[in-house]
Amino acid sequence: MERRAINSSRWLDGLTIAAACGMMLAWTWRTWPDPLVDFGRELYVPWQLTIGRFLYRDIAYFNGPLSPYLNAGWMRLFGVSLNTIIAANLMILAVVLALLYALLNDIAGRIAALVGALVFVALFGFGRLTLIGNYNFVCPYSHETTHGIALSLGALACLHIPRRLEFRNVAISGLLVGLVFLTKVEVALACGVAVAAGFALRAVAETPSRRPRLAAMLVATTLTPGVFSFALLCTRLPASAALKGTLGSIYWTLFSNLSNTPFYRTGMGLDDLRGNLVHMCAGVALLGAAVLVAAGIGLLASRITGQSHSVPVASITFITTVGLGIGLLRSSQWFLTLPKALPVAMILLLIAWIVAYGRGPASTDQARILAGRIALSVFALCLLAKMIFNTRLYHYGFALAMPATLLLVAAFVSWWPQIAATRGANRVVVRAVGLALAVLMTSAYLMAMAPALLRQHYPVGSGSDAFLADERGQAVQVALNSLQKLPADATLAVLPEGVMINYLSRRSNPTPYVNLMPPELLMFGEDQVVRVFENSPPDFVLLCHKDTTEYGAPLFGRDYGENFAAWINENYYPEVLIGNRPLQYPDRFGILLLRRR
Repeated sequence: MERRAINSSRWLDGLTIAAACGMMLAWTWRTWPDPLVDFGRELYVPWQLTIGRFLYRDIAYFNGPLSPYLNAGWMRLFGVSLNTIIAANLMILAVVLALLYALLNDIAGRIAALVGALVFVALFGFGRLTLIGNYNFVCPYSHETTHGIALSLGALACLHIPRRLEFRNVAISGLLVGLVFLTKVEVALACGVAVAAGFALRAVAETPSRRPRLAAMLVATTLTPGVFSFALLCTRLPASAALKGTLGSIYWTLFSNLSNTPFYRTGMGLDDLRGNLVHMCAGVALLGAAVLVAAGIGLLASRITGQSHSVPVASITFITTVGLGIGLLRSSQWFLTLPKALPVAMILLLIAWIVAYGRGPASTDQARILAGRIALSVFALCLLAKMIFNTRLYHYGFALAMPATLLLVAAFVSWWPQIAATRGANRVVVRAVGLALAVLMTSAYLMAMAPALLRQHYPVGSGSDAFLADERGQAVQVALNSLQKLPADATLAVLPEGVMINYLSRRSNPTPYVNLMPPELLMFGEDQVVRVFENSPPDFVLLCHKDTTEYGAPLFGRDYGENFAAWINENYYPEVLIGNRPLQYPDRFGILLLRRR
């Protein structure tokens, strides 16, 4: 009967989560990608791989090889289309949800797992918290990020959910970690540190004779995907290029100055460290106030009603808290400030679990659960490193702040109520306050999402590639219509960004360079780019307006890429202008089609 009750609860939770997915899917339908920024690369590169081009040789790429070739595999199996990638990503999203539910259920209980999964669906799975799309799990700006997150959660689940460390589970966990290292550096490092810490804690409970063999298994399987990738790339590339491709963004992080550019400094919060620390302190104060209020209400309820009538009192508390908080939903400050406290919250959680583990758990299973909590806290904290002083749930936060947010939810609805109950508070009432805060936080972000979604009503593309975009989409569609009149074999380069137009028009760029904004010119070198374009000039160039002020150089041809722009002006002449002349003023959008002389 107990097993039946557990299974019924899980089925009910699954149906609830599926219903939430259905509602978010319907509300955000086909608004997930951006018509110009980032996601076009996620379609163009795998399409090019399906027609015989090779990564790192024919396409200049700065991340690991796993995601492009995986997406190319989906396209080979089910056809080259946006629908194919959306369907694959929805499947991966379902896997992420299952792993999150299983991990949170194991370390925090069923309620925390259910609430955490619902928060993930609302804010991260389908969310659109910025005017630019791509920051969701359906059409991400970088598949390396979402694939890396999914693989990392799988590695942690294999390591911590089983009651005993088995060689099979350790081997699978190691293989998944190795695959993560073929994606993106920030996810790879977070996963590697978390799995290493979790394995070390779990290995303590093993017999001394098994520990070296388990560790050897973990190391060997972790190295296997990298060795396999290097060997495959060596079939088409020199060994140095194959090694650089296998390392992916790890190489560029170590051997370039990208991390010192204004964009990455701002993202990390180093551009205004003092101001960001003030915001972080405000977030910590807000979070501390929420913790104390929850405990205070629980103590008050316990003194008035004791531990009886917990459910009715908790229900009234939940409704009252939500009602009082509705007035705060229109203020953006508090729900933008609260995430700033996530790094501090993760550090405090990590310290608490380490102390609890050091005191000696009551049982082997309790030690396993504490090891899982420590590993997940390490993973969440390491992911926040890229935005440590400017933590946010939008932009990169849809992935990098997601684990920390869900652990904070678990703290409010599971761990803090248990701790407060030991001090005499009504546990159910404290949990009700935590649930109310989660509802208010999620509602605030959903309300902020609505204006961005309302702007997405211009159709772009056709058939299985169709989606909705903001007013830029209208210009993109006009450009696509103009490109249809060109010769079928005409080649095209879209500069400095906008490879989505290459993909939607099915026109290849004869050069390896997909985007050529300040980071790409810094990585590949402007002189090298110009030489390649001189040797393989495209038939047409499409100048698409892009304000790159965030990189410290607002406009292509004026603030960066001057030599490249001069080469274009010498070798191409204008043919079709759509909107304003691009790259003249930061706030005036337009597209200009140029034909080779």
